[in-house]
Amino acid sequence: MFKNFINKNISSVNDSNTLIFAQNSNVIYKSKNNNEEIIIEKFDGIWLDVDKIKKVHSLSLPLDSVVLSHWKCCFLNCKYCADDKIDELLNVYHYDIMPFIVQLIDVGLIDKKTKIIFTCGDSTLHPEFDKLLYYFINYGMKDIVLYTSAMRHCYSVAEAMAKEVLKIIIGFDSGCPYIYEKIKGINKFDIAFSNIRKYIDFLGRGSKQIVLSYTLVKGINDNTKEIIDWFMLFKNQGVVEFSFDIDEKWYNELSGSTPAYLVDIFKFVKELSEINNLTIKFSDKIEKLLRK
Repeated sequence: MFKNFINKNISSVNDSNTLIFAQNSNVIYKSKNNNEEIIIEKFDGIWLDVDKIKKVHSLSLPLDSVVLSHWKCCFLNCKYCADDKIDELLNVYHYDIMPFIVQLIDVGLIDKKTKIIFTCGDSTLHPEFDKLLYYFINYGMKDIVLYTSAMRHCYSVAEAMAKEVLKIIIGFDSGCPYIYEKIKGINKFDIAFSNIRKYIDFLGRGSKQIVLSYTLVKGINDNTKEIIDWFMLFKNQGVVEFSFDIDEKWYNELSGSTPAYLVDIFKFVKELSEINNLTIKFSDKIEKLLRK
């Protein structure tokens, strides 16, 4: 279960001791050395068994990472999202997580070096988001990551990026409104682009706190024209950090060798980054496809 979660969301925690507040009210611990996953409990949002977490963690050091992914609500209905029914997600009950973050800090499982990752849905919609972010900043954390659609512009996010304690990964999988709507399920291209521009204007061109992400979707944006349009749109705005991924469902279909045209696309993206002297990071899924 955890491996599927990682594939769909945050492969960056693969090499860390991580606690995940996951969807479906699970709290999951994943160990660094043996990649073991342990479901702590069917969490009710009322009481967290920190003694059990400390026992399975079994280290004197704090956790490397804490993932806040219990929040599913989103502005969009992306083709590659693991959750297909957005109307149902908007009515899902979510517990207040702040008391449990404070509890984990009090018992030494979280400290200033612990990486915090907001993911699943759009965390900026969470009623506690601003309060949580300011709490982490004031506590002194330096490594916070937010996955977002940029549908909502948050001053708290801009402020945290300006302090270089927060990096945002923005899912924006097209260079034009038409393809954007086909992938995102809703025509909000201009809103998202405007909010990204606000962040860039606040931080200045060339900021490494903003990462633009592109997820390949079969038959929609899996072509070099769309990739160039996306890349140049944000390069011209001063974005210097990019990431490149592939739809999880499509990836799972590719059990054999990687199609030649996909290999060509990956090579093209790599050349595009080198020619422009910019960073485009491939996901673990794409790296695996290149090794096939």
